Parts: sequence; structure tokens; C-alpha cells
Amino acid sequence: MTQQHRGLGKTLQTISFLAYLKFELGVAGPHLVVAPLSVLSSWMSEFKRFCPELKVIKLHSSDPAERERLKETIKQVSAIGEICKSKYRR
Repeated sequence: MTQQHRGLGKTLQTISFLAYLKFELGVAGPHLVVAPLSVLSSWMSEFKRFCPELKVIKLHSSDPAERERLKETIKQVSAIGEICKSKYRR
């Protein structure tokens, strides 16, 4: 098993890559990052810690009304942020 499969540095590599796309190449997004629910909050914290200039939106909710609001957010994401964070279940 490689270090990548053990979770060493993937978050920071992804944040660095997205920052490079925006600040060096001018590709602001929107981009979608999908991660397990168990790490969703930590990913949000890491974005704030390592690149607070990126606007990140967390897309996760079990509430049907909140899901509808999130659908509208996705439609408007280019005006709100560059990166959407979502989750998946194993």
C-alpha cells in the first residue's frame, strides 16, 4: 500500500492543486471535491487553514428542505464559491 492510500497528504495536495488552478492558471472553478462523511468537517477546516482565500461550500444534509436549498446553491455556485465539498457513504 502506498502512502497515498493511507491518507498521507492527499488533502493538502488537493488544496494546493485547486489553489494553483485558481491563482496561477486563472481557473476559478467551480470544482467538486467528494469525500467520506467522516472527514468532511476536517476537509473544511484544512481549506480554512491552508488556503482561506478559496471559497468552499459544504454540500451535505439529511433534511429534505435543506437539500432543496443546497440544490439552489449548486446552481449559483459560480457566484458563491469555487469549491463544493460533498460526501459519500461506503
